[in-house]
Amino acid sequence: MFAAARAYAKGGADRPKDLVLEALVPVVEGRLPLLVNVSGDANIRDAVAFAEREKVRIIIAGATDAHLVAPLLKEKNIPVIICTTKGQDTDKAWGMRQGARDYIVKPVDADELVAKIKAFD
Repeated sequence: MFAAARAYAKGGADRPKDLVLEALVPVVEGRLPLLVNVSGDANIRDAVAFAEREKVRIIIAGATDAHLVAPLLKEKNIPVIICTTKGQDTDKAWGMRQGARDYIVKPVDADELVAKIKAFD
């Protein structure tokens, strides 16, 4: 899919419009990160490997167990947004101490999430 989006991006103005590929163009060109909702240290490692393989920037959302791979995320400069039902100040403080760049309490407001993602650039 990402290879197809790269090829689509190189196409001329006369190419047929493909909304899925069109949406991926800013991601494959590095203008926007890809939001990856993933939890568990093995899955987070897989997401990091995927981003490197596809040469895209990612932001990890969800992030359960991100603290277990915090050194990897820091090394790769991958932001983490913790999305949780835990809304106490102590929960947020713990998440931020573990290396999260932001913290959102569910249910997630789409506008709030977009604003937080844009703030990373």
